[in-house]
Amino acid sequence: VQADGFLFGPSSLGFASPGQGNDGSVTARTPWSRWLSLAVATSAGAGLGLIKHLDLQGMQFYSAALAGTTLGAVLSGRLLQCSCTHFRACGRQTLELTAAVFGCEVLQLVFHNKYCNLIFRCNCAWEWSGGWDNCNVHNSSGPKCSWCVARHYLSWTTDCLVLAMMLLAFSEAKARGVHVLLLPIFPVVAFLLVGLVVGACFKVATGYPYFLTGPLHGKDMP
Repeated sequence: VQADGFLFGPSSLGFASPGQGNDGSVTARTPWSRWLSLAVATSAGAGLGLIKHLDLQGMQFYSAALAGTTLGAVLSGRLLQCSCTHFRACGRQTLELTAAVFGCEVLQLVFHNKYCNLIFRCNCAWEWSGGWDNCNVHNSSGPKCSWCVARHYLSWTTDCLVLAMMLLAFSEAKARGVHVLLLPIFPVVAFLLVGLVVGACFKVATGYPYFLTGPLHGKDMP
């Protein structure tokens, strides 16, 4: 509405246009925000995949994995901000997603081995207790854990994909207004569900005989 040279509208009255904050930034409810989340999740997973190809071990791998996933998230966010006007005001959301990537990867690094053991009964342990040293993947014969024996071109589904889905679960929950104290629940649920589905697919594809129940079947003792 225009009167005496002044333009009155939602923005001039302090109301945001649909999908934008009062400062013109993209809000968590817009399609652009979801595209940003998808880009960050994909880049974080790709960063982890690249680090896995370096065949690092122990703390070197842990440090590199955290650095690679975080750097992937930052670079994708910055690239979108620089290349498309819709994302130029998304700096805060990029920082939030990057922090979420770091937290999700920490959770995955800590619990991945034990979850592998839970699913495949292979005797993988906490990293500080030997990791996969006593896994049946080291046996010369007999069934070998489907996850631990997987090559890089398949093993990305056991961690890179899981990480990306954890982040997407977090960002979607945030977009839907879930309370900040409840947000960590969603990446954890995604970690468990996606890992279980991927594990079931590996079991069916490889014919591995152990799944979820029964005694442990680890490395043969001499």
